[in-house]
Amino acid sequence: MWLQTANLGNGFQANIVSTTKKENDNFKIRLIPSNTYFQEIISTIKSERKFQRNYYEMIVKIFPKVDCCRPIVFIGPSGVGRNELKKC
Repeated sequence: MWLQTANLGNGFQANIVSTTKKENDNFKIRLIPSNTYFQEIISTIKSERKFQRNYYEMIVKIFPKVDCCRPIVFIGPSGVGRNELKKC
């Protein structure tokens, strides 16, 4: 199981810099560039449970039925989750 940023629409992934009401109106959205930065965001989320919206969603491994074989196509830029899915 791992965390993935929630899609906010228009192709943006969530990255919340501030959670205060004043700063929440103009929060920054950007792609997460590295594991170090991702761990920093996760630790911030764990320490502050004041989020009104889930910006990170849990992803669970789902194993297929034994008698069913389906192809999987990975589409998207490198470093945005495809490699992690390939490892599973």
